[in-house]
Amino acid sequence: MIEELRTEIVAMRNEFVNFGTKFDRLYLAVSDLSKRVDGIENRVANLEKDECMEKYKDENKKLSDTLERLKFELNDRDQEQLLTDVEISCIPEHKGLCQYKLNCDFCSRSTQHTIHLNL
Repeated sequence: MIEELRTEIVAMRNEFVNFGTKFDRLYLAVSDLSKRVDGIENRVANLEKDECMEKYKDENKKLSDTLERLKFELNDRDQEQLLTDVEISCIPEHKGLCQYKLNCDFCSRSTQHTIHLNL
């Protein structure tokens, strides 16, 4: 019985030694992984500081400015077109299709416009 107990204690001791060895390998693996993550963090930080990123930021700013300028130009053109619109009032409304002829004098030449209204 003492011999069995002794064998059992020796087996437990060997298991603890194996557990310690496995734990050491696990510690080394986690340590290696931690170093790799630190390396990746450094690389990302360097990329964020890189001049190329600044170049892309400048290009992006230029494109944004161009887009804003084009939006303003388009809006200005729309406003200019609205200035050329003609509104005619005081014409009696009739149900159905009405046709009116307008004689207009533009730039010293006479033109005739026909407007179809769906009322």
